[in-house]
Amino acid sequence: MSRILPEPSAATLKKRQIEILREASARERGYGKIPINSLGLRQVGRAFKATVTPWRALNWTGYAIGFGLFELGLRVAQTLDDLLFPEWREQNIDAPVFVIGNPRSGTTMLHRLLSLDEANFAPYTLAHSLFPSVTIRKLMSLGAAIDPKIPGQPLRRFVDGINAVFFSGWDGIHELGIDKAEEDEATFLFSFNTMNFCLTAPDMESLLPLAKADEDDLEFQRRFMAYYEAQMRRHLYADGKNRRFLNKNVFMIGRLARLEERFPDAKYIYLIRDPYESIPSFMSMWWEKWVSDDANFPKDGPDTRMLAELAVYFYERAMKLRHEIGEDRFLIVDYRDLVRDAKGTVERIYDFLGLEASPEFCRELEKITATQREYESRHDYSLEDFGLSRQWVYERLKWLFDEFGFEP
Repeated sequence: MSRILPEPSAATLKKRQIEILREASARERGYGKIPINSLGLRQVGRAFKATVTPWRALNWTGYAIGFGLFELGLRVAQTLDDLLFPEWREQNIDAPVFVIGNPRSGTTMLHRLLSLDEANFAPYTLAHSLFPSVTIRKLMSLGAAIDPKIPGQPLRRFVDGINAVFFSGWDGIHELGIDKAEEDEATFLFSFNTMNFCLTAPDMESLLPLAKADEDDLEFQRRFMAYYEAQMRRHLYADGKNRRFLNKNVFMIGRLARLEERFPDAKYIYLIRDPYESIPSFMSMWWEKWVSDDANFPKDGPDTRMLAELAVYFYERAMKLRHEIGEDRFLIVDYRDLVRDAKGTVERIYDFLGLEASPEFCRELEKITATQREYESRHDYSLEDFGLSRQWVYERLKWLFDEFGFEP
């Protein structure tokens, strides 16, 4: 008697389809080469034209030269990847983990806590997203291994110098460093596929569409996700072959539909924070950068107001997509729980991911969270500073207050 095999589930079929797509993509000659978003390029041009001043023009000229040389170097390095390390294209990607949430919702804190577990995760640092090349990463790893043996550790001093020169201005707001676990927005920057150009050209009207990539050119965004997948392969091949890809990116909410298409086995950890706290903090963080270039940049102008509208959009879109993705792959973590009991929150996340924390990681986690509880941010802000009120936020997001028990 012949045995009747059960029909594969829809999830199994979808995963197999994606595997076939990935295998086909990896064989394409241009796989992993930086794509350029023509819409993004036009929007960035519009923003630069709308906000030009002599000082900005001088800065942009320097940025453009550096950007062009940097991207040229990346293209050369990525070509070398295929010559020196062709096996990177075959690197497996298994159930990647994304920490997401509205800006200023605790995603950086959680991402860096999880990044301590080097046995399970292969997290992204800022350097990883700036240098998406196996060749460069191998050289970086070699330098990091040799540096402690050299008197004075010149490489360590060089990295500390870069952090002091380029990132110290964010201290007390969002601690940045080229060697720190960080979101991978630089990957999108090289493709002109991010609204973060607004930090140097404050024209939200032109650049806001780039924060809503799911509503953008579908063909390009799918092509970009193939490139994004290639960078994940490179990262895992260079630094984490037997670990799970871990990343955080607050702007991923506007790209979630395309990300979900390419990675149907991905798991999402979504941080939810009181909008009365996250929205003004988001506006204040960006305004701090804008006012550093223009002392008269208004706090309550149209650009900061559009940031508030974007925050509302992100809340609405994330809560809509969580139902489509399902609770088995979309975990909501309350920021209040993370601050009050970081260790217990991480344990809950590990249950969700089906992972077991090592004793070493647990000890490190306890030490770090004890320090975190003593930290106080010097980042001061309020809704009223930006011409908004608690009533405006509550009316726009009443459903969120009701569901998560935030005080009106």
